[in-house]
Amino acid sequence: MAVAVKNEAEVGKGMPLLGLPVASLFSTAYVVLGILAVYHGIPILFDAFAAWWVANVSEAVRLGGFTYEALKLFVAILGAIGLIWLWPRLAREQPGLRAGVAVGTALAIAGLAVVYWVTSLVCRYLLAGAEGGTLYWGGLAAAVGTGLAWLVGMAAVFSKPKFQAWLISLEEQGWFTLKPYKKGQGLRVRRGTMLGVLAIVGAGLWEYVWSRSITVTSQWRLTVPFDPERFVIVMYAPALTLSILIAVLAVWFSYRLVNYPRFADFLIATDAELNKVSWSTPSKLFQDTIVVLVTVLLMAVFLWIMDLLWTFLLFQIGVLR
Repeated sequence: MAVAVKNEAEVGKGMPLLGLPVASLFSTAYVVLGILAVYHGIPILFDAFAAWWVANVSEAVRLGGFTYEALKLFVAILGAIGLIWLWPRLAREQPGLRAGVAVGTALAIAGLAVVYWVTSLVCRYLLAGAEGGTLYWGGLAAAVGTGLAWLVGMAAVFSKPKFQAWLISLEEQGWFTLKPYKKGQGLRVRRGTMLGVLAIVGAGLWEYVWSRSITVTSQWRLTVPFDPERFVIVMYAPALTLSILIAVLAVWFSYRLVNYPRFADFLIATDAELNKVSWSTPSKLFQDTIVVLVTVLLMAVFLWIMDLLWTFLLFQIGVLR
């Protein structure tokens, strides 16, 4: 006996489905604030808590040193894992969202650079000679105003239908997913291409970073334009951090490159053509190599003899003196 069952819509995790612009901007804010919290917030809180513990509870804790820094890194990694775990509980997956987050994060980082650049110009030229509160509040107003203008511009760009369609098409190309394209085909050529890309990046890192002795304890600092006595730590151990970041991006890019549909089809076709090649046996390859080397040697001896002969004749008839 057949029983009719009412199909119910599957309830996804996270908050209600938002439009692509709002979801992208919200996700961008989550990623940027998460990076700041893991990279700066957690280490600062860890140092403050450790200093309080030494001052009020026990002096047995040794501040600094390898063990201390390793424990701080471990806590920061736990914080990153927690933020990654929390993300699916806050937002639902929708077409174009991953691309929106990637593009939004890149625009947000570019926006921070623009805010710093504009604020520096305002403090250097428009507020030149100003001191005290005028410089501070004028520079702060310039930074806040530039930041708000950048956010409004980002919101306007994300709200355009053409831009949303571009985000969806960008995501459909597979740059933001682990799913392989035509799995199991053209593996030799694909792996060789990945190794080639990684070898180029690795050679660059070795030449410009590792061979010049990485400085682990240095910091990349930027002075606050409207408060010269303060600075902002942009990056800890920039050489090491950038090396790790570039290496991770290189691995991801090489993997997605060989799974990009058009390029992957080309690599698969190349692998198919390589299967049609008739490879020589080791003995045949050795014989052919001997023949080539002997032929080259005979041609070199022949040309040397002809050079001597013509040189002698041209000296005899007076062409060469």
